[in-house]
Amino acid sequence: MRPDAHQGIRLRRRDDEDLYLTTAARADEPVRVLDATTRVFVAMTKTDPRATKMLTQALPEAFPWVRFLPKAAVGEFLVEFIETTRAAVDLDPVEAPRSPPG
Repeated sequence: MRPDAHQGIRLRRRDDEDLYLTTAARADEPVRVLDATTRVFVAMTKTDPRATKMLTQALPEAFPWVRFLPKAAVGEFLVEFIETTRAAVDLDPVEAPRSPPG
């Protein structure tokens, strides 16, 4: 065990992947960032058609394979990506499993 720069503890294991112990609030930070970013993208695309064009043009930087899609399919991918990301955040998929009562 040794403290990590992110104020957590990394448990190095010989025969399996390392474990990382941190606070729940710190573990939730990436989900909150994803939620805020997705909300901004949704708001941008709803209020200004230029935002959709800019995001569509930026997609190849994050997803190089979209260069091989027809232009209309890239736009569809953008909409589906934003909607799916929004739904995933709403479902809170990274929530820790709860212990059974008792």
